[in-house]
Amino acid sequence: MKKSYTLNGANIVIGEYVKDLRSFERRYKEKKKDDMVGNYIPYALDLLNQKWLVTKGPVRLSVMDLENMQFETQNVREDFINLERRGPKMRKDAREQLYMIIDGYEGIENQLEEIIDDKYISRNHLKTRLYNLRGSYSSNLNNVRSFFQEN
Repeated sequence: MKKSYTLNGANIVIGEYVKDLRSFERRYKEKKKDDMVGNYIPYALDLLNQKWLVTKGPVRLSVMDLENMQFETQNVREDFINLERRGPKMRKDAREQLYMIIDGYEGIENQLEEIIDDKYISRNHLKTRLYNLRGSYSSNLNNVRSFFQEN
């Protein structure tokens, strides 16, 4: 990717994402548990609240922004790996949700790496990859929400 790109958000998609995210945030605040699982959710929420994911209209993304996203995503993924290794005993379906979260964040990291490393990507292809990346974050929101509900 070159220096920066302005991504225009699809208002309907972003509107639904923000609605789902805010709903989950409210639910989390209402039913917050002071345990290891409850302590990891805010990190995921911070990652899912990135400006480019929740802003309708144009948002400028630079290579540095993408590198920061990759770093933050890696940290959150490692937090969930830590939860899997050292966390409380979980039911099978909750553990499967946790694995889906970890896999989802790993996929996001890989998508970001591909975008960052592709020096000759066309603007159209970059736009498609960024929309796909937005979809991956949205899927992981659903995974985090399901995981929280399972615990």
